[in-house]
Amino acid sequence: MKAALTSSFFLDNGSLCIIETTWLGQSQWILLHKKTLDIKTLQFGSKDNSAEVEERFFDLGYLKFDSRKGVFIEKYNAALHHLENKSGEKVPEAYMSVIYNFLNKINIPSWETAGSYPAMC
Repeated sequence: MKAALTSSFFLDNGSLCIIETTWLGQSQWILLHKKTLDIKTLQFGSKDNSAEVEERFFDLGYLKFDSRKGVFIEKYNAALHHLENKSGEKVPEAYMSVIYNFLNKINIPSWETAGSYPAMC
């Protein structure tokens, strides 16, 4: 049986995407730079939700989004990234593969202990 690597949220623009992934019940927010495929984990701090807007506070910045769009503000350089909320769409397999390999290298959690290469959605 393959463990599934899934995404709950997928926010995207031309240069980066922010994805909340889940594997074996563990959530991990990922910041992926699309040109270089460089990945940074976003360490979750807290969240705030209303009926229409969600907010996430991370070690590297602040994410605010609704069902159509979002914005990520980097903590250390205040760079502002406007994003499109694509949470209802499938994350490109190339991104999920890079994320899988990254998480496998840093052992969050160890994919090998779960069995085999995960299914991706």
